[in-house]
Amino acid sequence: VLDQSIDLCTSLFSPIPIEEILRVLKPQAYLIVVTPAPEHLYAMREGLFDEVKMHDPHKFVEQLQAHFDLIEQPIVETTFELNQAQLKNLIAMTPYAYKAKPEKRMALEQKAQTELKAAFQMYIFQKK
Repeated sequence: VLDQSIDLCTSLFSPIPIEEILRVLKPQAYLIVVTPAPEHLYAMREGLFDEVKMHDPHKFVEQLQAHFDLIEQPIVETTFELNQAQLKNLIAMTPYAYKAKPEKRMALEQKAQTELKAAFQMYIFQKK
């Protein structure tokens, strides 16, 4: 990608390669970061772990503040219900699949229905 050739960059649930983003973004261009909000999948994490910590999305603001102005920071939330197979698939696609104790994971996966909340912290930054 050419230097200063992009109007908008995104980082969705991923690390942020700041130097590369700075290189490719045009002056005054935008960066959108989407990361778990504090309560994202909290009930699932509560079922998988003895101790559950809230997600800390604000670390991205601190990481980027030298090069970007924070323009907006909405949180998008929704609740949804999963059957047993859907919950197993969701757990399998997260890092929790290998971090949780097997007995806790098996106990959670035995539930016929599980209600969860998805909460996404969005940050819209503008390059200084």
